[in-house]
Amino acid sequence: MRAVSMPAGGWRVRTAVAMVGPMGTGKTTLGRIVSLALRVQCTDTDCSLEACLHVSIWQVFACLGEGQFRKWELQMGALSYAPITSHGGGSVALSQSRCRLRRTRCVHIEGSPREVARRLGAPCAERPLYRAFDLAMRRRRDILYRTSTMASAQLGGLQPSQAAWNLLSAVG
Repeated sequence: MRAVSMPAGGWRVRTAVAMVGPMGTGKTTLGRIVSLALRVQCTDTDCSLEACLHVSIWQVFACLGEGQFRKWELQMGALSYAPITSHGGGSVALSQSRCRLRRTRCVHIEGSPREVARRLGAPCAERPLYRAFDLAMRRRRDILYRTSTMASAQLGGLQPSQAAWNLLSAVG
């Protein structure tokens, strides 16, 4: 296993790096590891919105629905141009969000439902869309992920540090 470390010349973030993909694929973890390796800030849009709203995402989904959540995500600037950004699983639902993502080095982090369940275990119950897993929605979003990103990364089975190294290599 190769630990994430800065190459001799150092990494430079010329363009913002964004990660999108289904919930539970490891975007938040990868964002933290990559930001530490590059010594830059990482923003997780879901965490940022929870902090601003003072409620959990699943509570917003339960009371107001995903549509309202995505509008807030866009309006509040959670889809900003931080050097490294981990976006929520449905961030590609709005066309305005997809346009912003295309201006970044956006990577689709892939993961099968089985892999996500294995990784998350009990916390799956706290994921609003995992409880009522919708295969048709997953297929629609997979198309949006692919059309909004420059690269795709299947990271299942890798240790987080190896997955982060692969992500860094993919975005150059």
